[in-house]
Amino acid sequence: MDRKTTNSLLALTLAIAVLGIAGPAQAATITVNTGSDTTPSGSECLGVAGDCSLRRALDKAVSGVDNIVIPASVPTITLVAGNGSLHVQKDLTISGQGPGSNTITGQDNLGLIAITGLRTVTISGVTLTHGKATTGAAIDTDAGHLTLNNVAVTNNTSGGSDLEGFGVVHVGGASPGSLNITGSSFSSNHVGGGGTSGTGFGVV
Repeated sequence: MDRKTTNSLLALTLAIAVLGIAGPAQAATITVNTGSDTTPSGSECLGVAGDCSLRRALDKAVSGVDNIVIPASVPTITLVAGNGSLHVQKDLTISGQGPGSNTITGQDNLGLIAITGLRTVTISGVTLTHGKATTGAAIDTDAGHLTLNNVAVTNNTSGGSDLEGFGVVHVGGASPGSLNITGSSFSSNHVGGGGTSGTGFGVV
């Protein structure tokens, strides 16, 4: 094999090696810019005014990489019953600016956040209020790892008259899970509604 052929093969080998080395995914911050539960069709949180609801941000986020931020300029996120709970199926962090600055409300029509897939999720700096569901009115998670930091959980209802309630924050599933709560508050939540079968199983 002549020198020219050898050099060509070496260059090709190096090129393949370089292309085969994938660097770590770069974390991105996805900023919610509307309190609406719907965003225009085709919008994908590209920084256009009103194009990034929290629901759309959850769809766009890369699991284990991206962080979702709710700025003070979006004080209230109002969920629409027809859209269902906010579904979280990724490892991620959702950060507001504090319970007095950011609120997620279900208007007593639906559960707020449903986490599935044994995920690791941190929620901080928000108020979760007026969620209503038999199980996990504010948060329902299937035994993943959930951390609540500086979160106010208030005025949520699990169960009702003659209907058992299974927690305002519910950690279920067959696998062991963990729930870490720091610097947070629970107030004026209701579990069960009385009657012969309206017992409750605890706020958490």
